[in-house]
Amino acid sequence: MLVNILKELRGPVPRASNLHVKDGIGEEEFVALRRARDATLEMPTLILPAIQVNVRAGQLPPPEANGIAYLRIPPNALPVRR
Repeated sequence: MLVNILKELRGPVPRASNLHVKDGIGEEEFVALRRARDATLEMPTLILPAIQVNVRAGQLPPPEANGIAYLRIPPNALPVRR
């Protein structure tokens, strides 16, 4: 929904200037380009909270005894890139 609104405001991105999807790029080349790019990216900051909410179909976890719902973030569960 929001993506569609942004697309309407910005207008379409011409395929010729799109690095990832342009005329003449095949599936293998696209996959190689994306894998090379993705290997340089850090893990998104909010990936763990997003996963926790997504696996619950968009719902927060049940509240604790104090009435507050907490997301559990294990600080040492995933590797940190430096």
